[in-house]
Amino acid sequence: MPVVALAVIWAFTPTLFWPMINELYAVACGRLVRSDAELVALVRRWVLFDWVRVAVIAVGFVGAVKAISWQLERG
Repeated sequence: MPVVALAVIWAFTPTLFWPMINELYAVACGRLVRSDAELVALVRRWVLFDWVRVAVIAVGFVGAVKAISWQLERG
């Protein structure tokens, strides 16, 4: 489970998050023009996806802790 969570994070961070961050940065620097509604939608989408990413990280962390605990119990 931790390896799958890590793979998902590694796959989605550059392909999903970086383009959104680049677009937000370009708007902030004045290189792109977006309406307020478009910016709000983009930020809301980024926040939603980020919470999903946090949940995947949490699942991976819990899986790693359980794996370590299981190994300690088996001794």
